[in-house]
Formats: sequence, structure tokens, C-alpha cells
Amino acid sequence: MIALGHVQVNGRREKASYKPESGEVVRVEIPKVEKRVVSGEDIPVSIVYEDESLLVVDKPAGMVVHPAPGNWTGTLVNALLGRGGALSQEGEPERAGMVHRLDKETSGLLI
Repeated sequence: MIALGHVQVNGRREKASYKPESGEVVRVEIPKVEKRVVSGEDIPVSIVYEDESLLVVDKPAGMVVHPAPGNWTGTLVNALLGRGGALSQEGEPERAGMVHRLDKETSGLLI
């Protein structure tokens, strides 16, 4: 945000290394973030168990779970949306109600 000019000290842009002095006014403008539409993709996923209210997926190493900057496609959420059917409506659409601690390079089961 500093490099993009969204942070000013006494009305002027400063470098990230600048150390404000007592009495200086720091103004931060937080730009509006536009939401991206998350779409389904035809990506094969290993389903371990599924019923009307529960889905257990074996996430392979190398797959990102949620779309985010740098990984808007090819994620587990994209794959699950591509299968059709309902996903959780809790939280942000790109998170599909999933809470996890599996990094991209970690494999494991997600419920």
C-alpha cells in the first residue's frame, strides 16, 4: 500500500523505511477490493466419503485449497464447484465454508 501511494505522512508519500516523528499525521487510504467470481473447473479430486451433508476429500500435495492472489484457478474449491452440488454458504464464497491448516504442499483429508 505504501508503494502504491495509499499511505502518506503529512500529505506526502514516504518510503516504507521512513520513521514518522511525533506530531506527524499518517493517513492510510484502504482501497476497495473487488470480489472475484469463483467458478467451477473440471479437476479430478479423490472423494473418500460423501453423503447429503458431508464430503471428505483427499487433498493432494501441490493443490491450493482456496482461490487467492496467485492462485485464482486450479484450487480445491474450483474442483468441488466443478463437480456440481451444494457447498457451504458460510463465510466468503471463495472459501466455501472450509477451515483447514493444509498448506499447498501438504496432503491430507479435508471434511
